[in-house]
Amino acid sequence: MVVLLVLAGGALTAGPAIADDFSDFSSLQSGLANCSGGPFQANLAADIAETGGALTVGCDAVLDLRGHSLDVQNITIQPGQTLRIVDSVGGGVLTADASATQDTGITTTGAELIVDSGTVNATGGQYAAGIGGVGGQSAGIATINGGTVNATGSEGGAGIGSGSNGSGGQISITGGSVTATGSNGAAGIGGGTNGASGTITIDGGQVDATGGPDGPGIGAGANAPVDTITINAGDVTAQGGPRGAGIGGGTNSSAGTISINGGTVAATGGEQGAGIGGGYLREGGTINITDGTVTATGGQYAAGIGGGYYGPGGTTTISGGTVNPTAGGYAAGIGGGYRGNGGTTDITGGGVHIVGGLGGSGIGGGYRGNGGTTTIDNVDMTIEVPEYGSGIGAGNGSEPGAQVDIGANAVVTFTGDGPTAFGSPVDGEFGELTLAGTVHLDGVPLDMTGDPDALKVTITESGRLLGPVGDETNADITGAGRIDNHGVIAPTEDRVSDQVVITDHNYLVDFVQDPGPPPDPVRVYAPTFDTGYRVLPDPPPGKRWNTQPDGSGEWFTASSVLRGDTTLYAVADRDIALDLQPPETTVQSGTPVDYAVTLTINGQPVDPSQVQLSSSNPSDVIDGFRVIATEPGTRTITATYTDPETGETVTAEAILHVTAKPGPDPTPGPTPGPTPGPTPEPPLPVTGSSLDVLGWSALGLLAVGAVTTSIVYRRRGFH
Repeated sequence: MVVLLVLAGGALTAGPAIADDFSDFSSLQSGLANCSGGPFQANLAADIAETGGALTVGCDAVLDLRGHSLDVQNITIQPGQTLRIVDSVGGGVLTADASATQDTGITTTGAELIVDSGTVNATGGQYAAGIGGVGGQSAGIATINGGTVNATGSEGGAGIGSGSNGSGGQISITGGSVTATGSNGAAGIGGGTNGASGTITIDGGQVDATGGPDGPGIGAGANAPVDTITINAGDVTAQGGPRGAGIGGGTNSSAGTISINGGTVAATGGEQGAGIGGGYLREGGTINITDGTVTATGGQYAAGIGGGYYGPGGTTTISGGTVNPTAGGYAAGIGGGYRGNGGTTDITGGGVHIVGGLGGSGIGGGYRGNGGTTTIDNVDMTIEVPEYGSGIGAGNGSEPGAQVDIGANAVVTFTGDGPTAFGSPVDGEFGELTLAGTVHLDGVPLDMTGDPDALKVTITESGRLLGPVGDETNADITGAGRIDNHGVIAPTEDRVSDQVVITDHNYLVDFVQDPGPPPDPVRVYAPTFDTGYRVLPDPPPGKRWNTQPDGSGEWFTASSVLRGDTTLYAVADRDIALDLQPPETTVQSGTPVDYAVTLTINGQPVDPSQVQLSSSNPSDVIDGFRVIATEPGTRTITATYTDPETGETVTAEAILHVTAKPGPDPTPGPTPGPTPGPTPEPPLPVTGSSLDVLGWSALGLLAVGAVTTSIVYRRRGFH
């Protein structure tokens, strides 16, 4: 016997642990059954095979496979106790196969199983789960943090969860690889036949769950409700059995609350079971998707997300992630299954691509199901409209369409072969659409069925009803009814049924010109030609469109706002002349320059006060038509006039040269005096020669000349 102070894993660490090595079944059976107080650690020292043997865990214990195999019939964890399975060496395998009995592979009723590492294979017997409960007993707690777990239920038992008539308990998967397979009426992970799902949380790992006939991949068994299913991370694949959802309910099982906040989820319903939502005959429950990548595929007659066969859609909220629901035939992508109503759908984020089933809808009712209520905003999404169905609304039949609200930040594109993007595909009441965002009709019309006098569509100021991107006028509005259009409808008049009444933005523009025949009238369902995807015809050369035949009205362009039916006249173009004259072209910096500005229109002088001056030198000061250049250099002075009638802009330019302003004259210095010459030697005594007198005279003249030259040089040097 060895005393260990630390155990593998993060639990069962209160106080010193007792550990022992086991190499045969009997001693292992005795050690686990008779331990008390715990935590107790059982270490395999050899491969042990006792395929008919049963182990009972009587205390909190750790079973370390240590690379060995352990083959038994069943392991039962006593209520209130915890068994943790680890494999500190690697390659260890625990197999608990109770298929020949009426027991679980590993029983957790009232107890807890934790798998941290190693491989665990657990198979339940009749009415029992692979891991969890048996018969009417609910499962306890199963936590899988790592390793490889393969669990299979039998005859009404879940792979991991409850046996028949019991709840799935509390199941948590944070890592590892998990494969769980349910039997008749049971989930792969969750409830057995007549068993609720319990609480299922997946925070990581790779999970592959398959339900038996009438059971879901993950969720509740037949005839029982889903409690709570939450997926935050991991790679999850869930396949429902016939009549079972991929994730949600089995036959006659409501979907409860399902939340997906991350990870990669692929959920596929069996025939008549939703991808995510209700099983056969049941509604979709409450489904919330905030993040992750979610692919939900309904079985035949069932929704991608929502109700199973005959099941309504429940409540679906999508606020993020990438979500791709695909319906089975006669069902909605999101909403009701066959003959199921649409429920409530709220999409406010993420990337969403929806495919409706034949005779169903993209969002709304299945075949002969009404459209329910749909709100969409802050998303760019696509709906493939099924043949004989609707994009958002009712399924095929005479049921009413949906109440639809598309917010200003939503873009919804409808593609496919279906008869209408909204409403009822046959002759039911259309429902009501409020459009503040953008809708693209790409090969799918808007067919307004039902009461021909009813208000069916309201387009707000930000709303746009368009054809395909790049071909916005190529769409059809058929049927009868009223559209209150305060935004934009791009389809041309010939593509709109004459029984559809469009109010507010609905303007007929006629043209008058001479010479030649005028252009055909243009119907605009928008404030302007530009926003309405209309082309304003060109007037004859030298003319422009004006709202008055004499040109006294408004000059009209493609961006001019329409206020009613309008007649436009081709009028001679306005001749605008702008002249800018400076009083001089070269000035010293800081000198104000007052420009003369002349503006004429059609040869008549016009007040030039609306003309603006600007300088290419941003430091110059401009006040009206006066410019003060602040620094030397050459700049361009520009006069600009924008005609309020036509929007035409005319400019004139003038070059201005600016020189530096001279500085003040320098203060003169003192005038230098003559530089004294050398003091002459005293005259020699006269010797009587007349030449002596002449010589002295010459010397004097030389001295005077030297003084004069010095003065001139200095003055030149100063200047």
